[in-house]
Amino acid sequence: MPFSKQSYDPETLAILKEAFDMAWEELKLVPGLHVSEELRNNLATRVIEAADRGAVDPIELKDQILREFAPRQP
Repeated sequence: MPFSKQSYDPETLAILKEAFDMAWEELKLVPGLHVSEELRNNLATRVIEAADRGAVDPIELKDQILREFAPRQP
């Protein structure tokens, strides 16, 4: 799993954790979604990637990440 080359201060880490926790709770409620350690790791990676792109609001981060998990419409 690739890691960010960015370092985060404690305040930013708290925001990332909050966004991850909120997104994880919502993902666990999606019908038919297989909840697994792989999904959890994928979510964590996406939180870091979103933060690296500049997202810093926990709600914005959560929403951005959940959009990435949304099924694609043909």
